[in-house]
Amino acid sequence: MATPFISDEEILKKLKAGEDSFVERKSFGDWKKDAVNTCVAFANSCPIEGAPGLLCIGVKNDGGIERSQIDLDTLQKTLERELEDAYPPIPHRTRVVSAHEGKFIAVVVPGSSQGPHFSGPAYVRSGPTNAKASKEQFERLVDRRERKVREILKWQNKAVKLVRLWAVPSNLVGRIAGNSYVTVIDCTALVVKVEMTGSGFLFFPLDHVILGHDAQANCLTLEVPQD
Repeated sequence: MATPFISDEEILKKLKAGEDSFVERKSFGDWKKDAVNTCVAFANSCPIEGAPGLLCIGVKNDGGIERSQIDLDTLQKTLERELEDAYPPIPHRTRVVSAHEGKFIAVVVPGSSQGPHFSGPAYVRSGPTNAKASKEQFERLVDRRERKVREILKWQNKAVKLVRLWAVPSNLVGRIAGNSYVTVIDCTALVVKVEMTGSGFLFFPLDHVILGHDAQANCLTLEVPQD
C-alpha cells in the first residue's frame, strides 16, 4: 500500500491546528515511550482512503517546535528500526520537516487494509518453546474470526440462504431442520444480524454460524444450530 504524499506545508498546517484523533505530538525526550503504539493505532483506525495519521517528534504540546542539537538523521533511522517491530508491517513515511523555528520528524501513517496491526509479533508454540508466528501463521490466527466477518459482510443487504440444523441428527429428518432466505443486515466479531420477511430481525452468535455456498442459488449459506 502506497503512503500518500503530504507536503511540508500541509504537515505544518495540521500541526498548528492542534492535536486531534489523527495528529499526535511528541517531544524529543519522550517519543520512544509509545511512538510505535501511536503509529499502529493510526494504521488500525485511520480511514483507508481518507486522511492519514500524523506523528510529529520534536514538537511541544502547544505546537511549538523544540530547539535541540539532536541529529535528526540518526533519530529518523532509530525510529525506522523501532517501527520494524510492528506486525504486520505498517505503511508509513518518515521525513525531516523544516520550519522557521527549527526542524522536527514527521511520520505519516495511512489507514491500512492489511490489519489488524500490533506493536509486536504474535507468538505461537513450537514444540516446548514460543516462536514468532510466520506471516502465514499470523494470517490464520486473524482469519479464524475476521475472514468469516468479511465474507458475511460481502453479502450485506443481499439475500442468503439460512440453513437450520438440528444439533442431534434425527432419523426422520436428518440434520436439516429448515431452509429459508434472509437478508444480511450486519455482522460483527460477535453476532450476525439478518432480516427474515414476516419475522423481523434474527441474531446468531458468530461462533455458531458455519459458512457455505448454495450452488443452485449461487449465494452464501449460513448454517446455524436449531434448538
